Amino acid sequence: MKITTTDRGPPVAAGEAELGPRPRSGSKSNTALDANRDWQKWSGAKDVIKARDGQPPSLHTVKEILAAAERHPFYAGHLVKGAPLEAQPILTKGELYDRLQDFGKVPRPGTYWSPSGGTGGRSIYFPTDVGENRYARLVLADRLKQAGVFGPDQVCLNVVVTGNLYRTQELFTDFGERCGATMLPAGNDQSPDTLFEIAEHFHVNALCGSPDMMVLLAGALEERGEKLNLDTIITGAATMHDAQRAYIREHTGVKHFAEIFGSAECGVWAYKPPCLEGTRTFVYDPKMVHVEIVDPDQDGYGRVVVTHLIRKANPLVRYDTGDVGRLSPRIIDGRREHTLEFAGRHQRSFQLGNDSYELGDLEARFTTPVLQYQVVLSRDESRWERAELRVVTAKLTPAQERRFKKSVEEVFDFTQIRFVDVDGLHRLPRSRKIPAIVDQRGA
Repeated sequence: MKITTTDRGPPVAAGEAELGPRPRSGSKSNTALDANRDWQKWSGAKDVIKARDGQPPSLHTVKEILAAAERHPFYAGHLVKGAPLEAQPILTKGELYDRLQDFGKVPRPGTYWSPSGGTGGRSIYFPTDVGENRYARLVLADRLKQAGVFGPDQVCLNVVVTGNLYRTQELFTDFGERCGATMLPAGNDQSPDTLFEIAEHFHVNALCGSPDMMVLLAGALEERGEKLNLDTIITGAATMHDAQRAYIREHTGVKHFAEIFGSAECGVWAYKPPCLEGTRTFVYDPKMVHVEIVDPDQDGYGRVVVTHLIRKANPLVRYDTGDVGRLSPRIIDGRREHTLEFAGRHQRSFQLGNDSYELGDLEARFTTPVLQYQVVLSRDESRWERAELRVVTAKLTPAQERRFKKSVEEVFDFTQIRFVDVDGLHRLPRSRKIPAIVDQRGA
């Protein structure tokens, strides 16, 4: 097994491109030191909850996190005692799910429970110490402000999904307010007309939500023949594709895009500032998370494995995020940053009969920009397998639709290809994410 880690990180190559965010208010500071100093100021406040050992949360070394994990029930019988991090077993979501089954059966005071969206097929609730969770957000918020993701000049309409204990809307609002933004948590269950009324009333100049929600609002604006006076759209929960970005920009008039990246297990740990728009590259803080690329290919892409360096109460050690990526340090705003270039998820294929199909091969057959698509696998009344392709695009002519279908059908044997709007796609019940593959075949 080959491993690439980021403890020291490769030096920046000569001539490496320098990137810089739009200027925001906020000094260039040592994020970790400032966050520690701010936490010490806050530690006397009544509403601040300290970590379980009674000490304020802080950044830890890999060795300290590993020592805590050796004593934790998550890792009973899992870790090799005394072995270095790279010699420890990798923890998958399925294994973590199994180890969490009994953890929530007894009261856990001071716990921040974060449910996963279930994109891996199994939903889990991951426990984080409340104090450590607040501290992690404090560390990252300073970076988000400096990078121009959130800032005090924003009036941001938050249309992120909420309900079912899903924490993403609260998370976006918290980050925005920590950066001085005015946050309006409207949620995703309002009609576009209601959201546009709120935007006009409060002079909204930023939106945050999932890419598919942005596509939905852009479509509503297209029908109305209007645009919003937007400076920034901040997305999360799913990756935004080039076709989505172009469509949203065309019909909203937005100037800049930014993204935040995370999961229930890891929390938010990476972000894409506006200066990296159009790339697959995210910035992360190596003092907050230790990132490994396991089994890299010849181009450096491999499995993204994360160890969290703040979570000591309930450690996360060598967790396989399910993503594929490679390390690619850059100079951003005059300083060297640790960045990760994502290539997607592990599972981007489906089996139909005796044949296996790759989503990348399907996407290569698209003859027009696709805003969203979904492969739905099912069985008919006779138990024969069916495969339906549902596609969301901008308005197409009948000739364009025929050309699209012909190109796809030359390689893929779909039972049906349908052009739908976003509401015609299946969503996961908790997170409302739209998975690329929906398998309804059962046993």
